[in-house]
Amino acid sequence: MREIQALIKVYFQYLWANKFVFIYNLVVPTAFYGYRQMTSNQPILRPITQHMFVTLSFFWSYIIVVTLLNNFVVTLIAHRELGLLKQLFFIIGSKMKLIAALFFVQFILLSIELLLFNSVVLLISRQFSLVILATGVGVAWLSALPIALLCSALLLFKIKIESVNVLTGLLLFGLLFLTGLPTHVTLHAGLLLLNPMNYVAEVAFQIYSIFESANFNPSMWLLVLAVTLLYAGVGLFALKRLTVQPVASRA
Repeated sequence: MREIQALIKVYFQYLWANKFVFIYNLVVPTAFYGYRQMTSNQPILRPITQHMFVTLSFFWSYIIVVTLLNNFVVTLIAHRELGLLKQLFFIIGSKMKLIAALFFVQFILLSIELLLFNSVVLLISRQFSLVILATGVGVAWLSALPIALLCSALLLFKIKIESVNVLTGLLLFGLLFLTGLPTHVTLHAGLLLLNPMNYVAEVAFQIYSIFESANFNPSMWLLVLAVTLLYAGVGLFALKRLTVQPVASRA
């Protein structure tokens, strides 16, 4: 336990030294949301409708996926290729402790980002909504680990540090291009949920449906659970095969 606490402290210090991530993870979507609201023809002071919530859920999707992809997986790749992961492994003696500590730090960061983003949303809307705040917390708790596990699939590939940001940028562009919530439980809906952006948005919408007692669909929860197990299987396979040795520089 002491090793994990020490690692968490190290990762927090590393995060604090790289504060630029807040711009990409939080400032950009928050500024875009504010601009979108100010340039719309709708009055600012209006109740948050189901349609507005669906739009909001995709902003949450962006924040969650980008934070875990860039701060969790890319950090693991960068530390592995720089030899830092190997050094920490020799000190701690456990690969899973390294992963758990890094995920915990990113989960705390993610919680702060969602809290700040939702606060801005409510300020712009000039109202207070426990549903928005509770759903934001709920979607973070339910989707952060599955998304982190799925994104860990990138650890299976030989990716150079110089190329990782370009690769993740293209990946995010593709995921955003293919977004869309499934309307009912079908094979197509399952394929849509393979996109982590859609997955997070659907989890958020289902939580919202519970709070609002509207359109609650147990079958959709079963589909989400099935996709979650698939995410977990992919991630556990990738993390099990994760080596602390640099791989991209090998011949």
